[in-house]
Amino acid sequence: MLSNEMDHAEMAALMSNLAELQHWEIENMPYMRTMTGRHLYFATAQRAIGEGAQLERSLKELFSSSHLTEKALRNRMQDMIGDGLFVSMSSDADYRNKYLVPTEKFNEFVYKHAEQCRKIFRNNFLIFPK
Repeated sequence: MLSNEMDHAEMAALMSNLAELQHWEIENMPYMRTMTGRHLYFATAQRAIGEGAQLERSLKELFSSSHLTEKALRNRMQDMIGDGLFVSMSSDADYRNKYLVPTEKFNEFVYKHAEQCRKIFRNNFLIFPK
């Protein structure tokens, strides 16, 4: 049974757009192929770009999902640091605390991703900024 708020055509368009976006992500963003990569990418993008805040490398902020292990997140984080998407920096206040700082390369990934989202969803929906 479909909700009164969403008809079959709208739901089909949403699912089609999400499938197209996922295909683009897999082809263009290698870290989006794994749950740990997706989780780290979105958590970092939300904190760094959306909120303008640093992300603690301790993973306390990232370890909110019980199906992801700390080891898997740490491994993926090291891969992304190695590929130049993040740099690891010590806190000025406490050198024991480390932060992930997105690089320009990471910011370019986020920009391309956002542009692709807009492009795909504009095919079926009107998009208005708030």
